[in-house]
Amino acid sequence: MIGKVTIYQRGSTYYLRYGSPQVREACGTYENAVRRQEELQNNGLSRSIELFISELRASNVSDSHRLNMEWALGKLRSFAEQHRIGALEDFTRDNMAKFRLSLAGTSESKNAMLKRVRSFIRSRLFGEQRDILLSALKAIRKSEADRERLKPRPITPTEIAKLLSIANERQSIFIRLCYQTGLAGVDAIHLERSQIRSGILRTRRRKSGSPVEMRLDPQLHADLIAYADKNSHERFIFSPAKPPHTATIIIRAEVRNLMQTAGIWDSESGCLHRLRDSFVARCIEAGKAPKDVAALIGDRLDTMLRHYADLFEIGREERLQAPPFTLSSEASRPSQ
Repeated sequence: MIGKVTIYQRGSTYYLRYGSPQVREACGTYENAVRRQEELQNNGLSRSIELFISELRASNVSDSHRLNMEWALGKLRSFAEQHRIGALEDFTRDNMAKFRLSLAGTSESKNAMLKRVRSFIRSRLFGEQRDILLSALKAIRKSEADRERLKPRPITPTEIAKLLSIANERQSIFIRLCYQTGLAGVDAIHLERSQIRSGILRTRRRKSGSPVEMRLDPQLHADLIAYADKNSHERFIFSPAKPPHTATIIIRAEVRNLMQTAGIWDSESGCLHRLRDSFVARCIEAGKAPKDVAALIGDRLDTMLRHYADLFEIGREERLQAPPFTLSSEASRPSQ
């Protein structure tokens, strides 16, 4: 809840102080501060969402987490406007159940969105009303179609060559970067010069904060630097002029169009994720240990094994035919 909204002055500027964690907001004049105070104390859904997002910023959460939360709560706001619901307290269990049913996408994306909405409700409501609304937002069971969609679909060397043959310079370098390093799209499009010094890729995933570190192919490294120099990009290799979420959507659309033109588009899987799948498949074929593959792509070991279980099935029969591990006679002898 917003709680008390306090106006205070520092120098010639008036500020507001509110929320938990505390948010400080500059308003300029006293009249603006009073007007803003009245807006915040209005318990409408939009104001509650605005405050919640401000608190996230004050908590220094990652950009991707904040953007995902804004997206999910934007869906809730649109639903409320459509059904003429003014405040979170005005939602009934039936309203929340309808909102849950209105979500589109896979069970995984729906559950991620429901999780964010539940987090918002827990921070804004208390008591029986909160329990009633949360009971209507239970997780959605994964369907067989979802399982098929989430299966890895690596791109073959022939397909990647065909894709690169029709791509422009920017698209070609971006595709090679994702294909040869397994970087997620949002991490690749925001790659900085400082993160590839001396031919070593050192970055962190925006999604999880996990470190990613590996040696780049010398030709790829040279092409990345040459492209940045040619286009006078001082910081970013690809110099995105938009926020992470928007920039990723743009490059994803470009790669999807290329795949459709090349005849390798698969509507069952994400276009950028197929480049990541290809990197993992090559690592497995090269005999890299699962923990090393997980470290290379910046995933937790259990997450990586769950998503790429089908790829790790390669060679399973040979492993099962291997002799069992036995203890030495000394170790297997019962203690006296």
